[in-house]
Amino acid sequence: MGSFSTSGAPAPWNHGLMKLHKLGFPLRDISDAPKSPGHALAKKLNKLFVGYTGKNKHHLNSHSDLISILKTGRFDKGFFISFDAVELYPSIIIEDALQLLEQKMDMDSEWTKKTDLSRTEVLRLVRLLISSPYFECELGFFQQAKGTPMGGPLSRLLADLILENKIENKIQADREWKYLFNWVRLIDDTFMNWEESEEKLQKFFEYLNSVYAPIKWTMEREQDGKFHVFDIALIRSGNVVQTSVYRKPSASDRYLHFTSAQAWHEKTAAIYSNTKST
Repeated sequence: MGSFSTSGAPAPWNHGLMKLHKLGFPLRDISDAPKSPGHALAKKLNKLFVGYTGKNKHHLNSHSDLISILKTGRFDKGFFISFDAVELYPSIIIEDALQLLEQKMDMDSEWTKKTDLSRTEVLRLVRLLISSPYFECELGFFQQAKGTPMGGPLSRLLADLILENKIENKIQADREWKYLFNWVRLIDDTFMNWEESEEKLQKFFEYLNSVYAPIKWTMEREQDGKFHVFDIALIRSGNVVQTSVYRKPSASDRYLHFTSAQAWHEKTAAIYSNTKST
């Protein structure tokens, strides 16, 4: 554990990225935390929890997974809709997430092969790393009022635990909605098709916002045969769904200049990520 001690490490630096494509231009919190205290330890601990989430049919590992699913015809009928979680990480109730994490650890039969630390010791470390998130910005130092740390290595895991167990599993067990619930999810963005009436969709939307009260959702739906999700544009042509790269209205189509001093792997990644999405 001594290798994770720090001295003079900077606080997580927080800044905002304006969402020009959203109504009211809200800010997306961006946290630069790799050199902050506890970050390296949190990344190390996170490796112990591989496989605790992402095992159900709703989970996506990347944008390209959706394209593969579309080819199976799973979402051909009805119309496209998406639900987006509002401020996911700040909405996570830490005690709920830790309780779910502890349950997963207790069921982990490979635990002693992963580490010499006991489950109790690891859980104490996790609690220490996430219980009092803070950040620095141009206005000074601030403590995050609620939720998991923005940019924290453990935040994605804890959010997935909540979404899978407190929301997806509950909907899947609900007699009224389990046969209509068909979404796929990439962190806090979801996508599914809807074959029932608009009235029933509104009822489901209200139900979704009540399943786990701290997390609220917004909804978007297909318009005129067009929809976009996960930076993928979906266009209906009869019974066929075509895909392309979705560019927000604020997009300039500028990435990296070929002669720039940017690292070569970053230049090729800009090309790869766009061709992979189509």
